[in-house]
Amino acid sequence: MKLPITPCTTARAGSRAARQGTLRLAILAVALTACAVGKEPPATTPMVEFRNVAPFVFGMGELGCNIPQDAKACEAAGTKLPDSTPPMLVKVKDFALDEHEVTNEQYRFCVAMGACSLPAGDNGPPGIVDLYYPNDKYKDYPVILVRWRQAAEYCAFAGKRLPTEFEWERAAGGPAQTPQEKRVYPWSAKLGYEPPMQSCSSLDVNIRRCNAGNNSTRAVKSSADDVVKDSAGKLFDMAGNVAEFTASDYIATLGCDSSQPYTCSQCLTCIDTQGLAACKTECQACVCGDGPAASKPNCYLPCQRPVCPRLAAGAPPYDGSYTGKNVESKRMVRGGSYYGDSEAWQQCDGRSDNRRLSQKPDDQPQTWVGFRCAKSL
Repeated sequence: MKLPITPCTTARAGSRAARQGTLRLAILAVALTACAVGKEPPATTPMVEFRNVAPFVFGMGELGCNIPQDAKACEAAGTKLPDSTPPMLVKVKDFALDEHEVTNEQYRFCVAMGACSLPAGDNGPPGIVDLYYPNDKYKDYPVILVRWRQAAEYCAFAGKRLPTEFEWERAAGGPAQTPQEKRVYPWSAKLGYEPPMQSCSSLDVNIRRCNAGNNSTRAVKSSADDVVKDSAGKLFDMAGNVAEFTASDYIATLGCDSSQPYTCSQCLTCIDTQGLAACKTECQACVCGDGPAASKPNCYLPCQRPVCPRLAAGAPPYDGSYTGKNVESKRMVRGGSYYGDSEAWQQCDGRSDNRRLSQKPDDQPQTWVGFRCAKSL
């Protein structure tokens, strides 16, 4: 949606367009206030709309990436990739998503208008040696060193909100009905399972496996290959540049059926502290359902180890629509980034189902986490 707010003279003449909706009125008011104090609003980020969204599969099961484990052990067990959330159908209401991450220039305007607080520091990623946040040289780079709460405040200032992780994955992974149909990487030209990246030196994507040790952010929309190719429109840097905050609570048991008996709390405790590869004894005896005979068929079995009860076939879609309410202490962070903290995670960074990160709203901000905004339609 084009907004009549740049430059200030255009904003004053834009009242006719502003009458088209409350969002336009709100943003026009911000623009007029900005003009009154001599601040020029930055360009408005275009949004990609997702309408008539059919239920889609969330998570990739044994094909995905979430629970820490030994990749070689999984390969020996016949699993192609590290595992993820058990796959489940999800429904969401129509929504729109910013085509790129929020930039330093956009965030600085929010600070200047008194609606946002400053990032934790002016410095940038390790690969950028001069000042980052206040430097016009990096005005089109993603803002970093902000907390979840600050990201939510910015989106509210812009008349938007943070996306849910379900909206984010629908945009990144596509409208697939099975894990095998999902876009494993957001830049994939078509839906469908792809093997993990062994080498991506020919791809211009700002994640650790692809950027030859760059170790810094880039200007938004500058990565030639990190573009979601979707009928709804183009989305940039969904795989890399910076990971992104979402509005969703961190729920470790998504895709699990909590109504079934489950005798495996010791398995999950072990996985959380030691990783799945070290928990064979604790997980092998797990029971999902009414007895040992029902255990294996009813369990989600990454690497042949029963982690939780699966949802029953034909279970109604999970409602992942935005509610504006949070009940858990942590929020999901989605997507990969320029920064990779270990070799073990490199094959996961940039994946459309990557759920390995979560933060509390006021946790220490990071140089490799930013955000983009969404809105309900």
